[in-house]
Amino acid sequence: MTDGTVRSHAQGMAPDRVLAATGKSPDEWHALIDTADGATIGHAAIASWIVDQGVEPWWAQGITIGYEQARGLRVPGQRSDGTFAVSASRQVPGEREAVLDRIVPVFATALGSTPTSERRGGKRPSAR
Repeated sequence: MTDGTVRSHAQGMAPDRVLAATGKSPDEWHALIDTADGATIGHAAIASWIVDQGVEPWWAQGITIGYEQARGLRVPGQRSDGTFAVSASRQVPGEREAVLDRIVPVFATALGSTPTSERRGGKRPSAR
């Protein structure tokens, strides 16, 4: 997604994978959620209801977001509380720890603050 286009959740969840993981297609889930008053009960209630149907929580979240977008309850990129958030990541050449040691001070200076958390070691060291 490097072209700047904001895509819907449905574009990232292939219907055949949803079907294989949950036993129903996204359209079938949407119809069932409609009957459970999904347009008015809110994100958490929809996701919980889907989990109660025997679906793993990760899939329930995806189905819920897809439903909300399909029914115009949220736009791509919007959180369930109505806010928006962005993040960015970039891969750079070098040893993980050494890169983190060099780049964190640069960003801290540019942003005028220190990281609120750092995770060192392991496969994905990070700073926030």
